[in-house]
Amino acid sequence: MKYLTIFFVVGIISTPMFPQSFKYDNNIFLEAFGNGGLYSINYDRIIYDNISVRAGAMIWDLADEEWRSFPVILNYRIYVDNNYFQLGLGTTIFSVSFDFGGFADADVSGTVLTGVIGYCFQGKSGINARIAFTPFYADGKILPFGGLSLGYSF
Repeated sequence: MKYLTIFFVVGIISTPMFPQSFKYDNNIFLEAFGNGGLYSINYDRIIYDNISVRAGAMIWDLADEEWRSFPVILNYRIYVDNNYFQLGLGTTIFSVSFDFGGFADADVSGTVLTGVIGYCFQGKSGINARIAFTPFYADGKILPFGGLSLGYSF
C-alpha cells in the first residue's frame, strides 16, 4: 500500500502538461472485475480540475448466494491528448452471504482499501475503454486484481 501511495503522490507532483482538445466531466461505465469484484456499474465525475470521484455498485443474487459491493474512489487523471492515465485510492464496501443447503452458512461484510492504476482511451464520440490494475488491501495483505471497462463520457 505504501508503494501505491507513493506512486499516487509522484503522479500528482509530476503531471506533464499535454494539450487537451476535449475533456468530459461525466463518465458512466461497466467494469468487468476491477474494484467492484465480479463486475460493477459506475459513475465517475470530475469535481476539480483533473480530480474525479467514482461510485459504483455490484449486486449478484444467484440461488442461495448474495454478493454486493460498492466501490468509492478518488481519482487523479493525467491527460495525454484526449486519453488519460488514472491513479486512484478508495474503499470497497462489501457484503457476501452463502447458504450451503443446511451444511453451512456464511455472512461476511466490511470494507477493504482499493486502488486504481489504469489507462483510459476516450474517443470524441464519448465512448471509452479502460484497462486498470485494481489491487485490494486488507488484513495487511495486498490482493492483486485488474479490470476492463467500457463506457460513455459526456
